[in-house]
Amino acid sequence: MEMRARHGNEPVLEVGLNDGRGVSIRPLLAGESQPLVEIFEGMSVRSRYLRYLAAINRLSPSMLAAMTGVDHERHSAFLAYVDARPVGVARFIRLDRPGPVAEFTVEVVDRQQGRGIARILLDAAAIVANHHGIRFLAATLAPDNVPSRKLLAGIGARFRFVDGLLLADAPMPRLPRTTLDRSAVIKLADRALAGTV
Repeated sequence: MEMRARHGNEPVLEVGLNDGRGVSIRPLLAGESQPLVEIFEGMSVRSRYLRYLAAINRLSPSMLAAMTGVDHERHSAFLAYVDARPVGVARFIRLDRPGPVAEFTVEVVDRQQGRGIARILLDAAAIVANHHGIRFLAATLAPDNVPSRKLLAGIGARFRFVDGLLLADAPMPRLPRTTLDRSAVIKLADRALAGTV
């Protein structure tokens, strides 16, 4: 694992995957929408439904504004790149409810699913969330979203049905089990927070 400049002057973290190939991860910059559009376009209708819990054909300007309003404290997102193309994003948004809780989401383009990219992205987001005092993870899933259920079950999430959806809750370990270099991930997020990426 190494940090190096790529995609212009933006530093990225290079991470090896189980299949021997690599992926680059970096924080999403505030207002940066193009990678999100590319990832959305690489998702099938079913993948979009599983992620957004609705049948949507495009990301509206208001959705993009909300998704790119990152500050890397209350709302942080990490992108994954393969061959210089964005292929996934994971984020957390701190919830305004008792306890240090954040909602987590993750999406990966169809052609890159099943390679462990979602787990790497979720780990990066969890490291930053922990760094900012988040101690509980929350997620809302379609009941038939088996990959996300497995991913969240792997970190100890408990599930309950509410109004036809599956709600996941998990205490976040203080130090998530991951192969990622925690200090490098936090350094990237802090640089993005400071606007020096």
